[in-house]
Amino acid sequence: MSDPDKTDFPITLAGREYTLCFPITAIWRLEDETGRKFLDDPRPKEEIVAEYEHMSRRDQMRQLVAMLWAGLVTHHPEMTMEKAGSFVFLKNMLHIQQVVAEAFSASLSDGLTLEQQQQDGEDPLALRPN
Repeated sequence: MSDPDKTDFPITLAGREYTLCFPITAIWRLEDETGRKFLDDPRPKEEIVAEYEHMSRRDQMRQLVAMLWAGLVTHHPEMTMEKAGSFVFLKNMLHIQQVVAEAFSASLSDGLTLEQQQQDGEDPLALRPN
């Protein structure tokens, strides 16, 4: 188990260190930006993941950029969606996805690492083929 009190996750983007964090205000920003209701969705996780799997690749990437932006704004209030998107390339997308997913999951979980959650069948941000 990772530290259940850990909320800040470092990420290097364009050669600069940033900090990802998902307090409730970041989740609200994410919900507002994406239209998805992470906190109020009563559906089982499998159904939510299935919805994500059926999104276009572009929409999946947009979700990733929105999550990156929402996670950065707490410690970097000058961050914009445009700036967050400028950090994401096909070559670093999976790395960014992993760090964002771990930070987001830490805000929701009891200190389980992303790897432990994946072993339990969870992977909140996995890009999936259409």
